[in-house]
Amino acid sequence: FQAMKTDARIRLIGTPWRSVTADAGGGTKLTLDGGRIVHADNFGWGLNNNGLLDMLKLGEKAEQYDKCSIALLFIQIPPNEIKLEFSVLNVVDAEIGIYRVTNQSKCSGQSARYVNLVAEINPDYAASIYGAMDDEVLMECVLKELLGLGVICTIEAIKHKKLVQMRNSLMLPNRSNMGRFSYEASAILERLPDAFLLGAASGFFSSSFNDQIVQGLKLGEQLEIFA
Repeated sequence: FQAMKTDARIRLIGTPWRSVTADAGGGTKLTLDGGRIVHADNFGWGLNNNGLLDMLKLGEKAEQYDKCSIALLFIQIPPNEIKLEFSVLNVVDAEIGIYRVTNQSKCSGQSARYVNLVAEINPDYAASIYGAMDDEVLMECVLKELLGLGVICTIEAIKHKKLVQMRNSLMLPNRSNMGRFSYEASAILERLPDAFLLGAASGFFSSSFNDQIVQGLKLGEQLEIFA
């Protein structure tokens, strides 16, 4: 972020937008709060489609997606308490609530006093297996599953743990959602045919921050920004 602030080729604008339109003379016109106008030769968007639809005054075209809830359990545990050697573990078992476990320390290549693990679970699916649960019971359930899967040696060795629940936040990769996404993207490109859609807007179910970075660098190369 500091590099962006000091780069003469980058101008950071903190004022919220009010609208965006295709400029009659080519390029894109952004209207900011307060009425200030910013003209851009090229326009890229890396967030969800619905935000851009609002800016284009096409909010009525924003679709309601089928979504599911997600719970993330973050834990720190000594390295010698990790029983299974892995970076990302995908769990495909109808009797297990956890669907993925990530060893963030392994993925980052960092060694420290404690290993950082993240277990991902659909709380609604877990409830269909184990019954209704509050946060504390859900956390206990996930910890027992980590133990049963052979990921950790003991629950007692965990140094820190925190559960975060996000209700109806994860879009489902189904056919109807794909159709909704295509409809939104078409509406956007009809108004801004020259827009560069990146990140979550670049394709159905594209949401990785890493994707946005790579796409942004590639776009900069194509536009000779880095020349």
